[in-house]
Amino acid sequence: MPRVARAIAVGYPHHITQRGNYRQAVFAEEDDYTQYLETLAVFAPQYGLDIWAWCLMPNHVHIIGVPGNQDSLARTFNTVHMLYAQYFNRKRNATGHLWQGRFFSCALDERHLYAAVRYVEMNPVRSGLVPAAQDYPWCSAKAHLTGARDPLLS
Repeated sequence: MPRVARAIAVGYPHHITQRGNYRQAVFAEEDDYTQYLETLAVFAPQYGLDIWAWCLMPNHVHIIGVPGNQDSLARTFNTVHMLYAQYFNRKRNATGHLWQGRFFSCALDERHLYAAVRYVEMNPVRSGLVPAAQDYPWCSAKAHLTGARDPLLS
């Protein structure tokens, strides 16, 4: 049976999440986070995805992004997650799936956008990784709260 097509609202923000297979850690070292972000920074603009907020947790990813066309989300995350999985497996001499199934995405209306950004950027605080969101280096909170430059944000 074919899977249901993803509903994309072009020009509207979406909350995108992806978890490690079996909830395994997908980021273990600083280089892993950096590799993912650098790959996302290349392919998001190439495929027309504006990034408004993001957070990389040890075993999952949260992105708030605005697709510029129907294929922006699929092309960006299929490419980024394929390349990152290849990097991850090569680095660890491993094989198999890194990510748990397809990424999840949900269009956000204005009422839910700010709550979603707060949820994404407060994730490291709720998880006990840092006392304040701006202290977590793998998140857009610092840019939003202090005005620090974040090359990934549109």
